[in-house]
Amino acid sequence: MNPGYDKYDVRRYVDSEKVKFCVIPSSVRMSVHPKFLGCRTVITDQLTGKTLECACCDIGPADHLGEGSMAAGVYFGLDPSPKYGGSSDDDRFHYRFFPGVPAPAFELQG
Repeated sequence: MNPGYDKYDVRRYVDSEKVKFCVIPSSVRMSVHPKFLGCRTVITDQLTGKTLECACCDIGPADHLGEGSMAAGVYFGLDPSPKYGGSSDDDRFHYRFFPGVPAPAFELQG
């Protein structure tokens, strides 16, 4: 995220189609260190064993754990459509977050 831009300016946000990143639920976000965005994250596909090192770049809905960017979906071979893509298997992906540890090429932000 680039806080130098207004919240309605698309340049403020990470491009989901180009950058592989994950989204943390707001309920989990409230229980960790204040500077969490940009932290190192590892997503593991329990079905294939494939892993992705990325950053946490957004805060999402509290009703489910874990989301990924469209680019992360493509990386794991999923349909990247935000409307009907992704995976409905709640146990397929495991997310490991490292609060306070910036992902390569990212800054920690609140």
